[in-house]
Amino acid sequence: MGPEQFQALRAALTERLQARGVPIEERVFSFSRPQFSLRFLFLVTTAAAVLLGLLTYIGAPLGIGGALFLLLSISFNILVLVVFFFGRWWMRTLMVGFIAGFIWEF
Repeated sequence: MGPEQFQALRAALTERLQARGVPIEERVFSFSRPQFSLRFLFLVTTAAAVLLGLLTYIGAPLGIGGALFLLLSISFNILVLVVFFFGRWWMRTLMVGFIAGFIWEF
């Protein structure tokens, strides 16, 4: 079924239902904000903590990868602060979840 056929079917159904007195309500869905959960955020944070903790426990040298990870985490923390103070409400909520996960991990 192509888009034209779908629109024709939709129009025909709408006309028939309205003729019988059924109220038709149109909704427009937009995906303007990401959907997230604190459970997923805690899961990702815990997985990263377990991985880095195991690497430290077995004595693996972090080397250039560890230095890069440290640099990226510092940069990401700065980004979190900027978004927290200047972002939209849902971005602030996401950052509060990230900060809570970071504190939980630490």
